[in-house]
Amino acid sequence: MPKRKYHTIKGGKGASNRCTKEARLYARRRCSFQDGVERLISLKAAGKEWISEGLNSGIPTDVDDGPSFPSTDCNDPYSSSPEHIQYGLETMVETVEEDTNVFSICESVDEEEMDTSGQASHTSSSTTPKTNMPHCSKTLRNPHILMGIKLQQLCTDAQVPLHYYNDFLRLFKKYSKLSVEFDKVPARERLMKVLKKEIPCVQPTIVPVKLNSVDIVPKFNFLEQVKDLFATEYFQSPGNCCINPDETTRFGKYETPPEEKFSEMMSGEWYRQTYERFISEEGLTFTDPVTGKEYKNWLIPVILYNDKTGVSAMEGSYTLEPLMFTLGVIRRFLREKEDCWRHLGFIPTCSDSKTKANAEKSLQFTHECLQILLEELVSHQKTPPMIEVNIFGKLQHLRLKFEVAYVMGDQLSQDTHCCRKKINAGGAGRTHRGCLTSFLGAAAPPAKDGCHSLPKKVVDQFCT
Repeated sequence: MPKRKYHTIKGGKGASNRCTKEARLYARRRCSFQDGVERLISLKAAGKEWISEGLNSGIPTDVDDGPSFPSTDCNDPYSSSPEHIQYGLETMVETVEEDTNVFSICESVDEEEMDTSGQASHTSSSTTPKTNMPHCSKTLRNPHILMGIKLQQLCTDAQVPLHYYNDFLRLFKKYSKLSVEFDKVPARERLMKVLKKEIPCVQPTIVPVKLNSVDIVPKFNFLEQVKDLFATEYFQSPGNCCINPDETTRFGKYETPPEEKFSEMMSGEWYRQTYERFISEEGLTFTDPVTGKEYKNWLIPVILYNDKTGVSAMEGSYTLEPLMFTLGVIRRFLREKEDCWRHLGFIPTCSDSKTKANAEKSLQFTHECLQILLEELVSHQKTPPMIEVNIFGKLQHLRLKFEVAYVMGDQLSQDTHCCRKKINAGGAGRTHRGCLTSFLGAAAPPAKDGCHSLPKKVVDQFCT
């Protein structure tokens, strides 16, 4: 096997000196790369232990970002011989120590760019920074290369995709040609303030949770979000929505064309029954008793969606569950676009460990957050709002009748909504509420009787 060569770090050629330098670098800078250096030290120590004890278990497969090791057997990608273990460790040492040298370059430049007041000093781009690094070549002292190293370091720390580096360079070169003064580009906080001022958008409000005064729920005004959707391109062309082409009956009961059949939600039985219940009894128009203006009753199905997502480095330690909605009058192929949805708010993770540990209190916390987020929707269902809005090329006077069509989500979210025992891990007594087949028998139901369907009347009895 060819002998591997690898770089050594300033401070000594021995393994002990290298580990000392790596530990010193880790103490001086806090970044994800130095976490890798610390991991390298433990891996090298573990490698020596593997070799000395002559273990035959091979390289563990759960090591993150590990190098690919050679193999003498195509069916054994991780050979267990001490020779291959040593080869893999040397490869890892070479890779990480090369990056450590580059990291040391950036560290030296950072120290030299700091003046006596502790603030970064601005130097001319045409002047090469003087660095006290005898182990660096002239190429690595080039300010353009140093900037590239710093940019690569930022990309690595932020764990962004690989193409981000080139995307940033293209953006930088594009605006350099426009003589942009980059020292006048606003910081992020100031930029967000400018955007919020110049671009109108619905702002969230913070509502404390009654069960626990420490936790808060960010929520958005439901009607304002609906108006924000009305202002999009989806409500400027009649072809984007399930409405009648005739202007006199445009906001009446949707008449499904024969070619559509059941491709749209508003072509189904639920829409027909809901329209007969909430619109047919009141009529197509409503006269405001205060102003005397006439408004058209418009049934708008609401589609909800929520799914929990991690927002911390250790996913699951802290999560947010966005509750989003869209309007069923928008055609299905457009509802699949992300800009067709709006937020109602976010369900946070309860900060009280005792509440999280108790299943009933945790469920109560989630439903209290849902009550806060759905409060305005319930209010508008009891008292339909009357608005004047410019849609489909004309100013319309509408009385909006909101009805929830369905709620989308995974099994865990749906069980939480219905206050059912969580069975997403398996072992459920029934695979579905409409079937008596158990979880264990779902793969191969009895050939004699097959699946046992459960009538809806029986399901309704369980709910009472």
